[in-house]
Amino acid sequence: MKKTVLFICIGIGISSCTSVTTSSFGFSQKKIELPETKKIEVELSKTKKDEKKVFIPEVDIIDLKNNVLIEEAPKNKNIKIDDKENVDISKKTIKEGKSYKKGTDTPFTGMFVLKLGTHLQYTEQYVEGKLSGLKTWYSEAGLIGMTEEYKDGYLNGMKKAYYRDTGKLKVQIPYEKGLIDGEMISYSKTGAIISKESFQNGTGEWRIYWNNGKMKEEGSLNSGRKEGLWRYYNKDGELEKITNYKYGRIIKNEWLD
Repeated sequence: MKKTVLFICIGIGISSCTSVTTSSFGFSQKKIELPETKKIEVELSKTKKDEKKVFIPEVDIIDLKNNVLIEEAPKNKNIKIDDKENVDISKKTIKEGKSYKKGTDTPFTGMFVLKLGTHLQYTEQYVEGKLSGLKTWYSEAGLIGMTEEYKDGYLNGMKKAYYRDTGKLKVQIPYEKGLIDGEMISYSKTGAIISKESFQNGTGEWRIYWNNGKMKEEGSLNSGRKEGLWRYYNKDGELEKITNYKYGRIIKNEWLD
């Protein structure tokens, strides 16, 4: 239990601190002076809840530096939203761990949609208020950038990331109840396999690559949490940072010149 001391200032005798002055226009006006204050110590209790964080990796899906041609975008503009099944994501609300459409008391079943103008950016599917089905991200050209499979609120199934400019598969990561479980495979732009990494219950060696095929980051996962030394590289494959983790928490960062 962590205690925090808060100082509160309380005004003393405010009603006795007013005086009357006369303005240059001949009428009187009240001048309010700030009263003296004293400090009172009040103890506040704050409980810190230790929650296990599930590791959901970033895989560099959309590289904003690689612009698409205007005539290519968007291709996915015909989805209808705000009907019974497809609802704008701004109307999503969460109560007691379940998602609802605002103004309703029934857990949501259907798809929440994020759309900018005619461009569909993101969708997520729900069954009875829980993520069940696909989360899908789209590029400006209307190509799928990434998909995640969910069941009863957990990542469960295959997470797939695609090259933004070609739409070809970049990496596939298998999940079981929120943890990586199975063989993670990374692909080059030509479709060749770059690497295969095996995981069991979130434990294994994590390696991910830039769009040019060079290493982006590598390290160990233990039960879904980063553990030990992780190495991070720039797009030229040069080592930029080494981070030491323990139970998923950063112990030390070392930046390289």
